[in-house]
Amino acid sequence: MSLEFYAFIDESKIPALAGWREALLKTELPISVAPEVNPLTAKGFCKMLVDDYGSGCEIASGLDDCEEILDMYPALKEVITPPKTVFTLRIGSDLRGLVCIFAIAASLVETSHAVFYDPQEDQVFTTTESLVAQAGEVLTLSREMSE
Repeated sequence: MSLEFYAFIDESKIPALAGWREALLKTELPISVAPEVNPLTAKGFCKMLVDDYGSGCEIASGLDDCEEILDMYPALKEVITPPKTVFTLRIGSDLRGLVCIFAIAASLVETSHAVFYDPQEDQVFTTTESLVAQAGEVLTLSREMSE
């Protein structure tokens, strides 16, 4: 089973890689991305480290998906005005992967005022702080489970 999340961004506001990496560092989460990885243009699995353990998430982006996703989740139409580039972030059951997703989302909100949607919880995030808090909760749970 996989979990899917969405970040909606005005295409003109997609951040430069350096700005995105800086925003990721500002979260102060124990996450790192290899220098050659650019999650802003990545298609497929984005390798990351969480607490020095290998992790990551699958990423896809495009303008095409916006209307389709809004049709699946009509309540989002009150928050999202198309066209938007949609970053689809996907994981299996790895809690560290979920930390990666919330960290990526926090950096996208910070750099480009993205709107992040968690369809599992039907929750919309528009602040960096709320996403960093979510990542922190999942990180704590991940650490407790690995003890």
